[in-house]
Amino acid sequence: MVLVGASSAFADKVELHDVQVDNGVMKMRQVSEMALEPKRVVELKPGGLHLMLTGIKGPVKAGDNIPLTLIFVDKHNRQENLNIILNGRTPAAYGLPVHGH
Repeated sequence: MVLVGASSAFADKVELHDVQVDNGVMKMRQVSEMALEPKRVVELKPGGLHLMLTGIKGPVKAGDNIPLTLIFVDKHNRQENLNIILNGRTPAAYGLPVHGH
């Protein structure tokens, strides 16, 4: 399976992203797809593959669930509800403002 996009009524836009180290500098870049292999776990996390939601339409905290539709290359979409976790803490616990992504 190949994940080629995502959408959510909770955000204006959902992008697929990856983080790479280039000459000792971490760089985040948008990717067009994420390959999902049978019986292999793909972990979405900070500093690696992740989904970036922009234009978030309300406050979020750890433990909240948001609707998300995953879009695959074969056009078979799958509705999921994601549990919000930021390294086990809410964004406010880090002193971070909720700023739309």
